[in-house]
Amino acid sequence: MAKLTIGQKAERVLLLLMGLRKNKVAAALVAHGFSDDDLAEGWRLLQRVTRTRLGFVATAAAADTGLLDELDAWENK
Repeated sequence: MAKLTIGQKAERVLLLLMGLRKNKVAAALVAHGFSDDDLAEGWRLLQRVTRTRLGFVATAAAADTGLLDELDAWENK
């Protein structure tokens, strides 16, 4: 299976979080232990990955692989 880009991972997480607005989806996940804390963590991680900063000088920096791994692990629950 091909690796997903950060944008593809963020899109999948967003679709999951938005899908939770449907009672049937939320009920299915709650039955498997998904909680309000998990939901809050998902939004927090998605916000950190997609954060936009204005007024900064771009520099070449290493990717925050720890954050990507944390988001990926949460998404795979």
